[in-house]
Amino acid sequence: MFKKQFVKMKEEINMACVQIKGTRQEVVEMLQLF
Repeated sequence: MFKKQFVKMKEEINMACVQIKGTRQEVVEMLQLF
């Protein structure tokens, strides 16, 4: 169940990155906060 939530969260982050044209490095740094 948690894995399903994590995948959904990852997809949302990816979509947000596309919108703000963020770099992949920024995504990695965000994920490290969890």
